[in-house]
Amino acid sequence: MKKITLFILLILSISIVKTKAQEKNYFAKEKKGKYCFVDNKGKEKTKYKYSYAEDFSEGYGVFEEKLKFGYLDSKFKLVIPAEYDDAGAFNDGLAYVCKDGKYGYIDKKGKIVIDLQYDYISSFKDGFAIARIRNTDTLEYGKSRYKMAVINKNNEVIGNKWFSSVDNQHEDYFDAKIKKERYYLYTNGEVELIPEKQKDIKEVESDEEIEEEVEVSFAVIEDKPEYPGGQNALLKYIAENTKYPMSAKENGIKGTLYVKFVISKTGEVINVAVINPISPIINKEAIRVIKSMPKWKPGKQRGKFVNVQYVVPISFVLH
Repeated sequence: MKKITLFILLILSISIVKTKAQEKNYFAKEKKGKYCFVDNKGKEKTKYKYSYAEDFSEGYGVFEEKLKFGYLDSKFKLVIPAEYDDAGAFNDGLAYVCKDGKYGYIDKKGKIVIDLQYDYISSFKDGFAIARIRNTDTLEYGKSRYKMAVINKNNEVIGNKWFSSVDNQHEDYFDAKIKKERYYLYTNGEVELIPEKQKDIKEVESDEEIEEEVEVSFAVIEDKPEYPGGQNALLKYIAENTKYPMSAKENGIKGTLYVKFVISKTGEVINVAVINPISPIINKEAIRVIKSMPKWKPGKQRGKFVNVQYVVPISFVLH
C-alpha cells in the first residue's frame, strides 16, 4: 500500500512540474516603438513586430497590431486572432475583451463566456471582477457617468446591487459608494452600509485604532507619500519611461489622461486606473508606466502608515 501511495504521489508531482513547465513566463520588451517577447534570461523569442505587448500570464501573451488585440500561446503560436479593440491578460482562466465599445470575457479557447455587454470591466481576481455600465439614473446614483457592480464567473451581480463606484478589493469584500454613502460589499452577497457616526469616529479615533485599510486623500494627508527624489524625479521618470505606442501615433491618437493609483502603507503602487480613458492602447501604456514605478516612501496619518490615493496626468502629444 505504501508503494502504491508513493507511486501515485510521484505521478502527481511529475504532473504538477510538467504543467508549470508548460506555462512558461515570457516578457514583453520594447525597442524603437516595437515589441517582442523574451524569456527570463532576456533571450528574444520573437521578432520586434508588435505595436504593443504585455507579459505572459497563465501561459498566454496578449499583443496588439494595427489597434487590434490577440493572443499567443507559450510556443508563440497565434491561438486567438487579433480581432479585438481591447484585451487584457488572462487571470482566473478568463480574459476581458472588447468589440465595438462593449466588454466581455473569453476563455483560453477564445470562446466568449460572458457576453460583450459592459462599458468596461476589470480582470478577474479570486473569482470576482468589477463591471461598469452607463448610469441612466442620476437620481439613484448621482452624477457619476457610470454605475458599477461586482460580478462572478457566472456573470451574477454580487448582492444584486449596483453602485456609483466600486474599488479596492479586499480579502472578502469591496469598498463601494452610492453618492456619498459608503458600503462594504461582501463577496458572499451581503451589503453593509457604513453608518455616518462610524465615519465620524474614524476621523477622531486614537492612533492605535486607525484602520490599516483606510484610504486617505492626498490633499488631506498629514505626511504625504514621496517618490524617491521628489516630485521632479517623478515627472522625469514618467517622461523618460512612457513609450508612445506606434499604432497610436500612426492613427493620430493623442491627448492627456489622468491616472489614479494608491500608494500603499508599505510604499507599493496599487489599484492603478485611468480616470478619463482616451484609447485602449494609450490607456494600457499609461497604466504600465505607473505600475512600473519603484516603491515610494509611504504616507502617514497621525503617525501611522496609511494607503494614500494619488493622481497624475500623462500627456501623449504628436509633434
